[in-house]
Amino acid sequence: MEYAAITHRVEALHIIVTVEVHTIYKTGVEVEAMHGAAVTALTMYDMLKPVDKEVSISDIRLEEKKEENLILRTTPAL
Repeated sequence: MEYAAITHRVEALHIIVTVEVHTIYKTGVEVEAMHGAAVTALTMYDMLKPVDKEVSISDIRLEEKKEENLILRTTPAL
């Protein structure tokens, strides 16, 4: 893995977490990117559950994969 970044943005009552991974190797890193998204979402869930008993995690999925650089984006919604 050459590069990894985790970002988030707030849209209405949702927190969108995005993990972006770049690699020069031909092996897949989809699982690693999804793992990063899941751990980030679980950490946010743990911090938010005392404030909102209805908080949930949904839609951890691969959004984009570009074979030329193997750039992946995975996003769970909180």
